[in-house]
Amino acid sequence: LPGDAADRHALDVAAGRDANGEITTNEKFPDMKALGDYIHTKGLKFGIYSGPGPTTCQRLEASWQHERQDLQTFATWGGDNFGATHGRALAVATGLKLAQPDKKYLIVVGDGDAASIGTSHLIHAARRNLGVVVICEDNMGYESTGGQFSPTTPAGYVTNSSPYGMVEPPFDPCDVVKAAGATFVAETTATQWHQTVKIVKKALANDGFSFVHVRFPCNENFGAYALGTRDTLKNLEWIYEHTQGRKADGTETDFVWETGIKHDASNSRPEFSKIMRDMNARVRAEAEAKAAKH
Repeated sequence: LPGDAADRHALDVAAGRDANGEITTNEKFPDMKALGDYIHTKGLKFGIYSGPGPTTCQRLEASWQHERQDLQTFATWGGDNFGATHGRALAVATGLKLAQPDKKYLIVVGDGDAASIGTSHLIHAARRNLGVVVICEDNMGYESTGGQFSPTTPAGYVTNSSPYGMVEPPFDPCDVVKAAGATFVAETTATQWHQTVKIVKKALANDGFSFVHVRFPCNENFGAYALGTRDTLKNLEWIYEHTQGRKADGTETDFVWETGIKHDASNSRPEFSKIMRDMNARVRAEAEAKAAKH
């Protein structure tokens, strides 16, 4: 059960701490390095990030990754990167995929992009079966602007803009993209790093639209407002408990996330940029044939 020594150690590893609370090296993160290496070998050339600016969580992660010199990062993997306007990552990705269809595209968005300001673009990218992988890093609120609630904030939880508890019901972006036509949909959490690596590998193998929803903590805002603590381990423990459906004392949590692959129809229908290229070739051929007759 959560709270056992082994689980506590696992949470320490997930947080990047050793027994003394110090940042560890990548020796304890073989799967994360393996994922970075895998992405590099698969020919990923554009990593598209969309967001209003670096949140405290992102700044801490950047500092943390700086200490792990052997981990593949945006700065070291040798690929190209493109920063899109907040909520418009999928619009930019659509143009890039049409212009350079031979490349792999990994789009990292938050719950604002996936469940609010960027939802329309997300839906239509899934409907078209655009050949990209979208990783939604969902920290359950607008953490870069102070910690306001978002469409994925759990009901009843306190945030900067819901001081008496979130009154709106949340929804899962996975359900939206699956209904729209995504060919690969999965959900995981920050404490399921082994599963996350395997899922992202499967997502990259799909020629069509892949969506990976990852729940992870924001210590600075969600942790402070909703959980009453900015302690990394306590925030990760809350994620772990709601992944497992039970607390450290064995009692059930107020809700539980259903994680794993939710829909896998990889390579089952034509990818959007290929359809466009095929149509372009057909129209050109028809025009040339018509011109030859005259």
